[in-house]
Amino acid sequence: MSINQSLTTILNTDSLPVPRRIIDKAQLEAWAGPLLGETDSDWLVPVNHEVNPPASAAELSTTESALAETIEGNPLPADYRTFLEVSNGANLFVVNAVWKQQAGATHPRFQLFGTERLVAVNRELFTYFRDSLGDTPRFADTTYLNFVAIGEAHNYNHIAIVTAGDDVGKVFFLATEGMARPYADRYAEMYPTLAPSFAAWLELIATTSGWEGYGEEILFE
Repeated sequence: MSINQSLTTILNTDSLPVPRRIIDKAQLEAWAGPLLGETDSDWLVPVNHEVNPPASAAELSTTESALAETIEGNPLPADYRTFLEVSNGANLFVVNAVWKQQAGATHPRFQLFGTERLVAVNRELFTYFRDSLGDTPRFADTTYLNFVAIGEAHNYNHIAIVTAGDDVGKVFFLATEGMARPYADRYAEMYPTLAPSFAAWLELIATTSGWEGYGEEILFE
């Protein structure tokens, strides 16, 4: 699928299929409110989606320049850039967050950054990396990261794309335990691969109605 096709499929999806084997109906409804329906294998949780206007050429140019200060390679891979040209960030598969015990509270399963947040988060991650590991022999001379974090993955984790090296374009789970160190095969256990490209990752989300995309079964948090 193209970026537009995947996004259109997602926006036309009105429920998140949650496997019945991992949670019972009463507990799920206590967390997310009344269900939209059910199948033999899944509970269907109602969702909506929040997309933004496209990023302008000027916004993309400014963002790319800002990211290049701390990120090696191309900080806006072509397929991800295409997404920003369609929607400058998005909240996908937004569920009712009854568990937060706040009237009208919601929770996005996938929170993809817009350009402003993209710059801020990646600067924070670079600072976190240097403060945590900058004095270690392995990373003392490392002045750039080789990935761009593109979205939240709950519990201080992120979804990221490799921007330089043999694995350029790969989407992976940026676990907080890695302290934002640069991506490398030796850290595969901390940084599991989610898809070979952003386009493939977005298609995975689209074709599984939002259930896949994290590399493991994550419900809401």
